[in-house]
Amino acid sequence: MWRIQSIQFLRKIEIRSGVWMICFIQFAIFAASGCGTRLNDPQADHSFLTDEPCKAPCWQGLELDKSTEKEIIETLKELPFIDTSKIYTFPSSWLGDISAREIGYDCLHPKMELCGALRVSGDKLKELRYKVGYQLSMETVVSKLGPPDYIEAGPIHPEIGGCDLTLYWPGQKIIAGYINEKAEPLCNAIEAGEKIPPDILVTDLTYSVNEGFGSLPGGCCTRNPWPGFSEP
Repeated sequence: MWRIQSIQFLRKIEIRSGVWMICFIQFAIFAASGCGTRLNDPQADHSFLTDEPCKAPCWQGLELDKSTEKEIIETLKELPFIDTSKIYTFPSSWLGDISAREIGYDCLHPKMELCGALRVSGDKLKELRYKVGYQLSMETVVSKLGPPDYIEAGPIHPEIGGCDLTLYWPGQKIIAGYINEKAEPLCNAIEAGEKIPPDILVTDLTYSVNEGFGSLPGGCCTRNPWPGFSEP
């Protein structure tokens, strides 16, 4: 069983797009803290931008619906930005599969607890999510991927408030998120139809198989078409 208490973090599971997805409250704390040098670590995982060693949604040679749990763990143990002594395996669920598994890990660059997790069902990788450890703006992501199919915006949680903004590219199997516990006015404005500031920094990226994109928004947020960016 995963040693939740020993690594002292909070986690919540939310329904986003009709499927179970990890949503770490620590993402919000990480995003809201300013992060300082954490977002400038040259040894952080820059694979989304570099397309090395493979182009997203492939990640570090791991492929959705192909890579096995054994292959995932073996790969994680070889990555220099991961704390290989802090790789966790714990029960999960995936679209009704209660025997699904998750493999989480801590990072050395930048130093963060539970900076990513990969979900396995039927011994195949279905979804992975990781914190972005460098300055990656929404504008840069949209420039690379093109405009998203849709966005969702809303509070992180009714008791927390804040802003959970998510951009979706289901055809490319990629999701980019921004979570900030101090940015509630931003999400309120986006929900009202205002455009998105281009310099918002992405806090997390998710790669998911097709069935991970539901037809309905999650309970936290409203779904809207892409509004475009506001003027800098």
